[in-house]
Amino acid sequence: MDESIAVIKKLHAQKRAAFSEIVDELGNKGIVIGNYAQLSKEQRTAVRDDYYENIFPLVTPLAMDSAHPFPFLSNLSLNLLITLQLPDEDETAQARVKVPADGNTPRFIRVGDSQTFIPLEQVMAHNLDLLFPGMEILSCETFRVTRNANTERDEEKADDLLAMIETELRDRKFATTVRLEVEEGINPTHQGMLASELGLDEGKDVYAIEGLQGMADLMEIAMLDIHELRDPDHHPINNVKLNEDRSVFHTIRDAGSILLHHPYESFSTSVERFLREA
Repeated sequence: MDESIAVIKKLHAQKRAAFSEIVDELGNKGIVIGNYAQLSKEQRTAVRDDYYENIFPLVTPLAMDSAHPFPFLSNLSLNLLITLQLPDEDETAQARVKVPADGNTPRFIRVGDSQTFIPLEQVMAHNLDLLFPGMEILSCETFRVTRNANTERDEEKADDLLAMIETELRDRKFATTVRLEVEEGINPTHQGMLASELGLDEGKDVYAIEGLQGMADLMEIAMLDIHELRDPDHHPINNVKLNEDRSVFHTIRDAGSILLHHPYESFSTSVERFLREA
């Protein structure tokens, strides 16, 4: 396990280095993945108005204290842990806010008509006065959980395979938490509290992440309609062993197993052709 953790941390470092290079190259092409703090006053106002109108209604804070159960954290969701203080009170309070980037809400907020994009969690963090009016924000830290997606089922013993799969998908939602990602520099007390509530080993299951968490959402940037930055369309080739003038079954009989590599090799001239000739 210790060796696996060391390899995972090395892979994280390599991913960060690659991301940094890509961000620099995108910047040279006029596409900026920026920070909210670097925006001008006018840009901040525009982003705040956009956030308030289109995203803020989806944001719901959940209290984290002894009077409330620890909130459920969905798999791979990005969350804000907010520590705040009421006016004229010494005690602090904590709340969890889920970043509503779920496919219907963009993770990266475009600044006006420019090609500058700001991560949604930064926009939320710099506009917490909308969510907690009159309160002092002491800290705002991002974290993310990963749940175990490996729920083993014996498909051969299933009376109803569809029902079994549906049950497995439901079970995944509430599966055991196996990893906690926190922003680098998080308050150690807050990190320990999260790890304890999630039943994780703080030394092995907690990963401090520098910069952006949940990089899969960068596909939003990759889908920008900028033709000159895209690779040419891929056209799959035919497998050299599958001669069009000969039956697929005769080829398999003589060659044995044929390894296909999709999407680089054509699906239509291999698998679909096999089904047509069957």
